[in-house]
Order: sequence, then C-alpha cells, then structure tokens
Amino acid sequence: MNKHKILGNRARLMLLLFLTLIAAFWIWGYVSSEGLINKIIELIQRYESNRSVFFSLGIFWLFAVASVLLGPFTSAPLVPIALLLWGNWVTYWILFSGWITGAIITYTIGRHLGRAIVLKIISPEKANAWQEFISSRVTFLIAFLFRLAMPAETGYIFGLARYNFLKYIFITTLIESLTATILIFSGKALIDRNFVTFISWIAIVVILLSTSSYLLAHKIKKGRKASVQSNLEEKIS
Repeated sequence: MNKHKILGNRARLMLLLFLTLIAAFWIWGYVSSEGLINKIIELIQRYESNRSVFFSLGIFWLFAVASVLLGPFTSAPLVPIALLLWGNWVTYWILFSGWITGAIITYTIGRHLGRAIVLKIISPEKANAWQEFISSRVTFLIAFLFRLAMPAETGYIFGLARYNFLKYIFITTLIESLTATILIFSGKALIDRNFVTFISWIAIVVILLSTSSYLLAHKIKKGRKASVQSNLEEKIS
C-alpha cells in the first residue's frame, strides 16, 4: 500500500486549511464591521416571518447532507450565520443529523450501487488506494483514524469495501459529534472576534489531523514492511 496515494499531501492541505481559516477570521471581521452580516440576518429573519422557520432549517440541513455527498462542498461557512439565527444547540443538531444522514447515504451507495457510481464522485486512483486499505482487515482504531484524517466522502469506500455498517456508523458518530462541537465553538469565537480562542480551535483541528495522519502513515509503512518480509519468506521456503 502506498501511503502517498492513501493520504495525499496532508501537510500541504493542513497548511492551506490553516491559512484559509485565518483569512476567514479577518474577512468575517471586515464584513461584520460593515454591517453586511446584520443585513443578511435581517433578510433571513424577514423571510422566516413570512414563511415557516422549518424551511430555512431544512435548507441548512440539506447543505449539511450535501457536504458529505459532494466532497469539496462544505456547510462550514454557513455555521456562523446559523449560530446567529438559531443558537448553538439547534445548529449543532442540524449539522450532526445532516452529516450522519449523508454518511448513511454514501455508505449505502458504495455498498449497493457499486463501483461505477463511486468512480463518478471519487477519482479512480483515490478509490483504489482507499478501498485496498479498508479491505485489508483494518482494526477499529485504524478505521477510526482513517475516517478522521480523510474527507467525509470516504463513506463511499467503506460501503464499497463492505466494512461493518454498525462499526462505520459508530466511528462516524464519534467523529461528526467532535467536528460539530469544534465548528460550534470556533464559529462562536469568530462571531465574538476572539482571535485567541479561534486560533486555539484551529490548532486543535491541525493537531487531530496531523496525529491521525502520522499514525496512519506509520501503520501503512509497517504493513508494507510486513508484506515484503512475508514475500521474502515465501521465496526462501
């Protein structure tokens, strides 16, 4: 198994994530100071007064589901607006339930609709590397680390590899509850323009991703060495 095919360039991605979030903090500060955020909130609240608030909640929930199904697409930029409109708990449960629903859908598509559909969403190179890794009888801990380090669309691969559904949902529940919590608290720090708290939450994300990626890389390297050793022993015998 090639760790670069499985993990990609995680260091570059994490640096890009860090810089993007720092930029987002300053952009939010500028937009807020210009009063644009308040105008957006007023427009949404005016719309909700004319229609059901459940319609707006439903749209946000669909964004959360789509962020799992469509890879690079994400509902994260909408979290601060949602926090201002509906508060912490409502936003948390909409995100969490949307992500879990998306995870179930991706797993079901991978398991029951097959490889042809998955390859329309994920590149063949990634799909092959990820499926080989998941199919190699990974332990629960390694599956957890893989799901933590990789994008949400790996749910397709868990389904394609026929990984145990209950274990997959348990892993996903742990990770998505953690992700939602981090988004809620970092979103609150963004709204309050608390740079130190915001940076602290970013640091937690970077540490989690770095640690899981490092442990995965170590596991892949160890597995490759074991495979080479096994081949040598077969040739000798």
